[in-house]
Amino acid sequence: MSNIEDLKNTGLKATLPRLKIPDVFQNGEQRHMTAEDVFRVLLQERSDIGRPPSTACSPSSSRPAS
Repeated sequence: MSNIEDLKNTGLKATLPRLKIPDVFQNGEQRHMTAEDVFRVLLQERSDIGRPPSTACSPSSSRPAS
């Protein structure tokens, strides 16, 4: 079964990030990866999947600089 079918069967849209992330795990050399590790790999591949995990939910990222 393909990643697209797996996502659709669980009720999720097959977006680019949702397709790229499983590829990192399937094709990667590193066995255990953090979210930051995955993000770095995608950055090296120049994949545009969004903001890094460390800033995605950071309360300070929405505050104006003083």
